[in-house]
Amino acid sequence: MRTFDAIHMNHDCEVTFNDRQGLIFTQETLTVPLSYCAELCPQQWAEGEAARQAKAAKKAKKQSPGQCECGRDKLF
Repeated sequence: MRTFDAIHMNHDCEVTFNDRQGLIFTQETLTVPLSYCAELCPQQWAEGEAARQAKAAKKAKKQSPGQCECGRDKLF
């Protein structure tokens, strides 16, 4: 697994509850804004963002009609 695909953890976590319902976490309570991740590790964030954009561009190019994987026009 590459570092830009990993989940970045921080130290802003404290779990102390007296009841069982308090131990149920939702996605909204566990997620942080993307800007926080960008500020936390700016170099890794930039590398990961570049890799995600390259992957999306490759996927978009691969799905474009009328071209094969090598980039030349189809013969038919």
